[in-house]
Amino acid sequence: MIMIFSEVPINEYTMYVAILLLAILILGLLFLLGYHYIIPSIKRDWKMGACHVYSKKYLVCEKPGTSEKVGYAFIKVVPEQPISDMDKDRRESFLQTVMGIVSGTQFESGILFMTVKDRYGENIKKRLESEKQKRQMFARSDNMRTRDIIERINRELELLRQVPVILEGFYIAIVRDYGYDDDEIIRKLDADSRGLISRLSGIGVTASVIWGEELWNILNFLLFGSLTQISW
Repeated sequence: MIMIFSEVPINEYTMYVAILLLAILILGLLFLLGYHYIIPSIKRDWKMGACHVYSKKYLVCEKPGTSEKVGYAFIKVVPEQPISDMDKDRRESFLQTVMGIVSGTQFESGILFMTVKDRYGENIKKRLESEKQKRQMFARSDNMRTRDIIERINRELELLRQVPVILEGFYIAIVRDYGYDDDEIIRKLDADSRGLISRLSGIGVTASVIWGEELWNILNFLLFGSLTQISW
């Protein structure tokens, strides 16, 4: 577009065309960059490979070599008390309670634990360590001001090391159903999800079906990331 308009003089007629093309270009770039956020937010149904997401929250996949299909619903389980604040015994006890409820269902279900790290804190540590190295490399060691700065950086780094890196910890309960018809599987997933959420609500947690953009991110993480803990 730049090459075209470098050869075309800008006047009162071509200016409107240039503005229109520029607007189309900007909208196109925004759509490409935000595709993974836009599609899950505005579309009720979308595909991920051989799987189909219905109503933004139910995943139905084809089983290779058979006409049977398998469906999944993902339920986010967030304790009222942050997991990072629990001691080891309390955390293990809570996990056993959640696993007991999930494994006691009449349908297939599993539980996994996920963490979200505090990237902001990690970036601060990297910046301080980089500044410390520069001070040590390019300043005289007998310089009083340099020593004071390095000592201050060491104190800040020590404080940051004592702070947990987990910003949020939560469980994901996975409901799995089988069938030959997508609508049939969705009805099963909806009923089973409601039943599991009802049972989990009695142990002091907030439970809800993951949907939309968050589901997209979770599925990409499960497909291409690593899990802290998983049990079926």
